[in-house]
Amino acid sequence: MQGEWLRKPAGQTSVIFVHGILSSGESCWRHESGAYWPALLKNEPELEHIGIYVFTYETGIFSGSYSLGDTVDALKEHMRLDDLFASRCLIFVCHSMGGIVVRRLLVQRAMEFAAAHTVIGLFLVSSPTLGAAYADWLAPIARLFGHRQADILRFVRNNEWLNDLDKDFLNLKEARSLLMQGKELVEDKFIVFKNLPLQQVVEPFSGARYFGEPFKVPGSDHFSIAKPCDRRAIQHRLLVKFIKGMVKPDRNDANDASSLLVVNILDQSVEALHYAPRQAEVRFTVTNLSSDTIKIMQLVLNVKRREAIRLFRLPMWGAPCSEFELEADISEMDTTDLLAAARAQFVVKAGDTDAFSLTVTACEGFLYDAELVCSGESLSTPGVLFQSAAALKLTYPTRTLGGLHGGK
Repeated sequence: MQGEWLRKPAGQTSVIFVHGILSSGESCWRHESGAYWPALLKNEPELEHIGIYVFTYETGIFSGSYSLGDTVDALKEHMRLDDLFASRCLIFVCHSMGGIVVRRLLVQRAMEFAAAHTVIGLFLVSSPTLGAAYADWLAPIARLFGHRQADILRFVRNNEWLNDLDKDFLNLKEARSLLMQGKELVEDKFIVFKNLPLQQVVEPFSGARYFGEPFKVPGSDHFSIAKPCDRRAIQHRLLVKFIKGMVKPDRNDANDASSLLVVNILDQSVEALHYAPRQAEVRFTVTNLSSDTIKIMQLVLNVKRREAIRLFRLPMWGAPCSEFELEADISEMDTTDLLAAARAQFVVKAGDTDAFSLTVTACEGFLYDAELVCSGESLSTPGVLFQSAAALKLTYPTRTLGGLHGGK
């Protein structure tokens, strides 16, 4: 089991290849001609800034009780050890069971990826969402060798684990808590072993479920689909296009897309209102410096630290002087989706600035270090993403007897 850099990133984007069952980081991606898919990507001149990483995990016939959960843990630890979490954009190229491994990682670590503002790309190559006939065919192997990975891939009609993962991932995708894009490739032909045809390992309704416009690779079977013969192969060209659609040619460029959407908090240290001890008013703007119209897809308030303080103020009468447009309650939750209750969609035209007023409810007697995160997508160039974040400090002195006794 290992992770290997073919090339470390010069910018903020890394591509991670994750193979499938009964395969490896070497055999999965290598064509009989010798062409190696990660190397083909490395040789693309327009993508010379991206990092390329190949992950290999234990999945041979004799891997026995080494489960998918163990594989997910291994991927996470290798990514941590090899500094992949430092990349702002992570694109996973997943064949077969590799897609299940990565989807489980994303579901388990969604909050970490969201807090780091990581953009996720999923390029799924014949990866089953609801199980695969291949695992039914491998059932005797699973029984004979106690192969837990093959057993977990059984088709969804009797597979609660995979069914739960499918629901969890769909919920994660629909919640938009992660900035995520995807592309699904589906195999075309049966596999033939000793002139005995088997049905498609991953059928279209199982391998094309999460993202729009899936593509069936002509002439491919479950294994050949992951082995492009050269850079002209359709699956390689689609991967290159997918990566280009997610990142700018140079992530170090001053015109990096993420720097063109700017959040500005007018006062970064805010105290609770004198007439409402558990509410603070945060005024901020979102400015679009790009030439595109941007739809704001995500606006989140993350609390990074909360600390009890001994700061007292006398209550005073008063009233709000403005109509608050957004609200958040961080009394108990560290992450609040500010758009969840919004009735309108926010679109910022090129060169324009939109102003917001945010009422943040919290507990008296606490200091909060927080961060306001805004993410958007170009309306004129779908797939181009923008991000911005601004730090914020919120102070809630104790003003009432209820607050003095820990009341909420």
